[in-house]
Amino acid sequence: MPTGLTMFLAVWGAIHLRCALLLVAGLSVSVSGAIAEPIVVQQTAPSPSTVGRIPDAVSAARLARDGQRLSAEQVKALEGRLETTPDDLPARARLLGYYFATAIKIAGPEATRTARRRHILWVIEHHPESDLTTLSEFTIDRAGHALADADGYGQARTLWLDQIRQRNDDVRVLLHAAAFFRLPDKALALTLLKQAVQLAPRDSDIASRLGYAYAISVLGITMINNNGLPMSASPADAAGEVAQTAINDLRASSNPVVIAVAGSVLSQYGAIVGVLTKGAINQDALAEELLVRATALSPNDPSLPRSLRSRLRRRRWSSTVRRTIVRRTPMR
Repeated sequence: MPTGLTMFLAVWGAIHLRCALLLVAGLSVSVSGAIAEPIVVQQTAPSPSTVGRIPDAVSAARLARDGQRLSAEQVKALEGRLETTPDDLPARARLLGYYFATAIKIAGPEATRTARRRHILWVIEHHPESDLTTLSEFTIDRAGHALADADGYGQARTLWLDQIRQRNDDVRVLLHAAAFFRLPDKALALTLLKQAVQLAPRDSDIASRLGYAYAISVLGITMINNNGLPMSASPADAAGEVAQTAINDLRASSNPVVIAVAGSVLSQYGAIVGVLTKGAINQDALAEELLVRATALSPNDPSLPRSLRSRLRRRRWSSTVRRTIVRRTPMR
């Protein structure tokens, strides 16, 4: 069975905005002991009569994609169904897919924003533990594109904060709230993920999510596309307090999964961010530092040194880094 970061990337890429596709294509890193399921600890079991209708995030994503092809008559029928059976989460998933990708061309931006907001707010209030909350279709941005909805974001934020207060020991709710805030409020997202790690310290998937959040905070990434790749980044954010705190946390961390994921994301996304910002953001040195530390913390994980060797082919490193890699990589 696949283990480690490789499994994490496969699972999480399906779970959350397809955000690991670039990493899968360009990097093969694993950390011993990582899990094969996305969330191991769950304090609040989902109800079979509600959340059980969407068994996992992969199913939620499939439903949302199906929704992009709905006709106007089908949309009307699904909206009518929700008036009598509001807990029909598959119907909401399909509608969110429709409103995310199709409706704006038919109904216009204002009506589309209103419809999206209605469904997103309902799910946060009634089913924050649902994997539906992890989809790209569930995001609300404050600005930057036609679907951006500052008022909706404010309402969603209030509902998420209420859920966090009421269910602060529910790992799923913490992770889902963190996913919602990972770009618009990175400080809050990091706080929630660190809390989730404390509740489930042996869950490598949660540690991976924290490493990813650290990396995008360090890079000042402000927008990610549906394939999980950075579309914009802010040099001011990359030089700000949240980014510096993330760097300090990473340097103080002894969690090999957090460090390996952060280093990997910095390495891969950093190349894109460098182009987007014309070199204004560059964390290559930190990426190298973290990958070397991850190798030292997991000396029996053969894929980490291989990943470092791959970087050596692309970039000239210091002699210290070279010696570390050669010493820890078996000759073949």
